[in-house]
Amino acid sequence: MVARRRSILFRDPCCTGDFASRRLAPRGARRTNTMTRTVGFMEEGLRIKLVADIHHGRKTETKRGPFALSLLENFVKDANACDADLVVDLGDRISDEGCAGDRRRQKDVGALFEKLTMPRRHILGNHDVVHLTPRENEEILGSPLAMHSIDLKGFHLVFWNANTYIPRPFPSSGALRSDLEWLRADLEKSDAPAVIFTHFPLYKPTMWGNYYFEDAIEYSFDANAERIREIITSTGNVIACIAGHVHWNSWHSADDIAFITLQSLTESFCTPGVPSAVWGTVELGDSLSFSTVGRQPMHLQLPLRHCKNRWIRGDLRLRSRQTAGLTPAVWDRWSNSPISAALIDLDGVVWRGNVPVDGALEAIKTLQEHQIPLLFVTNNALLTREDYAEKLRAMGILCTPDDFLTAGYAAAQWLRKSAPRSGAFILGGRALREEFREMGIREDREGDFVVAAMDEEITGKDLIEAVRAIEAGARLLVVNPDLRVPVEEGYRADGGALMAFLESTTERRSSVVGKPSRILFEAALERLGASCQNAVMIGDTEDTDIAGAQSAGIRAIRITNGEGERTMAWRSCRDLQAAIGVLLGHNARCADKSTEEVVSGTSDTTKCTRRRVD
Repeated sequence: MVARRRSILFRDPCCTGDFASRRLAPRGARRTNTMTRTVGFMEEGLRIKLVADIHHGRKTETKRGPFALSLLENFVKDANACDADLVVDLGDRISDEGCAGDRRRQKDVGALFEKLTMPRRHILGNHDVVHLTPRENEEILGSPLAMHSIDLKGFHLVFWNANTYIPRPFPSSGALRSDLEWLRADLEKSDAPAVIFTHFPLYKPTMWGNYYFEDAIEYSFDANAERIREIITSTGNVIACIAGHVHWNSWHSADDIAFITLQSLTESFCTPGVPSAVWGTVELGDSLSFSTVGRQPMHLQLPLRHCKNRWIRGDLRLRSRQTAGLTPAVWDRWSNSPISAALIDLDGVVWRGNVPVDGALEAIKTLQEHQIPLLFVTNNALLTREDYAEKLRAMGILCTPDDFLTAGYAAAQWLRKSAPRSGAFILGGRALREEFREMGIREDREGDFVVAAMDEEITGKDLIEAVRAIEAGARLLVVNPDLRVPVEEGYRADGGALMAFLESTTERRSSVVGKPSRILFEAALERLGASCQNAVMIGDTEDTDIAGAQSAGIRAIRITNGEGERTMAWRSCRDLQAAIGVLLGHNARCADKSTEEVVSGTSDTTKCTRRRVD
């Protein structure tokens, strides 16, 4: 193709200098010391100008909303001057504050877009739909916002306005089933190379260093990313997916599909104190070229994807799941069956010591409001079920002792069923003794069992006598194998340390009742009258909460607490609030409820009452 070059004048209201001229130009192009930049253009190719996350509104810690309109005006002038074929706005045109203000700000933005001399398309961002419905956005912008596609210069362009509503404090449930069905049908009807434009990235990106999402990655991408990947790889004609939302420039490739995100026009966390002033250009011809201008210029050029090309998928996680008995059939059953019972760990999930984890109490109330049966399941035997109920009630949660299952209680229950006439050497504290006494099990230092649980009351003399009892033939029953438990100051030693001492000293193996033992999980399911297929375990410890639940056939959600996400769990979330959001979103998808109307906000009685998204 024959390329022609032209110079475009670009003036930035936020600074002086030649940063905008630093865009990577074609080799040999002359750079100037003014605000003029050189742009390559393929005469027969397709050029699309992109802008993302304009965030017209007030100034925040990192968003420079007051600069939005002046920067957008420069973008419009640039698009008009370079003869672009199309302009695509990737959503979040405003920072939401209320119905009236959002409507006014959308009109301000829409008035500038009307100055474009070429066709334009808009994507709905999560901020755009907090107080305004998609229909209201469409009327203000004067441009279609329903999902649709067009064919232009040999390329199939898909404007996928799937669900982007974020019901804070929970993450978005992502694309609805109807959204996914539409996408598959649209891609299957065209053989042309396709580009998908969305607000949420369609893959799970790394957020290391991201101001907004480093410790909240579940908010950064479409929750149905795996299903979306299956659709776009199986149809075979998608070459790129371009999104905004995450407020930085990025590129990732999978199956030779380019996943690209564009920096926000007004973001400043990467450019402290001043807006990024970034917008982009994608050029499609014999190759794919993506470039940006502003304070974060970049240039990317890739060959077009070979249709139907798919990478070989790694199977390490699959092998690990199969080792644990998690066949693809089990995984699929979990993914397609609703959750009707929740088992929730306490330490590190609901509280640390006596301090509630942020948002945990609100998450419990949300689950109770949805009338999903729950049971708090803990390995910690320092307190009785009555103690735990009193502690949680003091934090404002309605509960009874029957809402709790401790490993100490489960050990007493198991011993009563398995050896009802046996006595037990209780190597533990007050709470453990009370649980055994309630079960009618006598305390006997010459009994058939030594039941061990970490407690500050244990003395050196107790340990010596326990060792002698085990060596004399008593069976060692460990309440829980956790090496440590989270408290306000960090961590303290737990039952696993005690178990290691007793096993190494006596050279005897112990039996474990608490997580990850199936004994505790089976007792929990029996208490709730639930099946493993329809239950979920929510915990923070991989070796006990997650491994134990999945060995019992129960799906698990791991709470990462910002400490990494390497897990074999069914899902991983930052905290309990996010986990409950995932649970409710999963149930909504399984029930295939008619949530489109709720999400789109067509009800006048609800559209102005949604919670803010910061």
